[in-house]
Amino acid sequence: MFNLFPSLSFSEIDKLSHKLCQKLAGSEIDLVISIESGGWYLGDYIARKFSLEHYPITVRRYENSDTEMRRGFTFNFTRIARIVFRTLIHSIKQPKVFQGFVPGELFLGKKAILVDDVVHTGKTLEVAKRHLENIGVQVVQVAVLGSVYKPRADVVYEIKGTFIYPWSKISDEYEEFLRIHESGHVE
Repeated sequence: MFNLFPSLSFSEIDKLSHKLCQKLAGSEIDLVISIESGGWYLGDYIARKFSLEHYPITVRRYENSDTEMRRGFTFNFTRIARIVFRTLIHSIKQPKVFQGFVPGELFLGKKAILVDDVVHTGKTLEVAKRHLENIGVQVVQVAVLGSVYKPRADVVYEIKGTFIYPWSKISDEYEEFLRIHESGHVE
């Protein structure tokens, strides 16, 4: 099947994650916070590499991706149409925190690395960072696997461009991602 964008395998993601961890070595962090679901795999990888606690946070531009993807449409999207639709949603809607953390001793004053799979505009990372800082978490580093546009100086990244990640519903490895995610840890 034709893909508009190249796909990355879990093997390639692991290699990129390892390189990213090398760039992050020496950072003074107490915990890893990842943005579900794209950042979860990388967040768990980094947390295991540095023996840190890992907490996912849900930040989205839409409440339920499945219903939002189908709302107003009666046909099944092709892979390309899904990517185009998601790109439009990302450029129009502002992200919101749907599942975050409540203030408490567990996070108060902790230094965290905020992780996602890819940065497009940076809005999702900004919303997540603001939420974390509001509850007393100091975000000392932001890391992503990829940057679609011009890389931001405050974000550590490994690759530039648009890719289909294994955790994307249109990826051939999506079922494997679901199995890994349900187990709770990257192997």
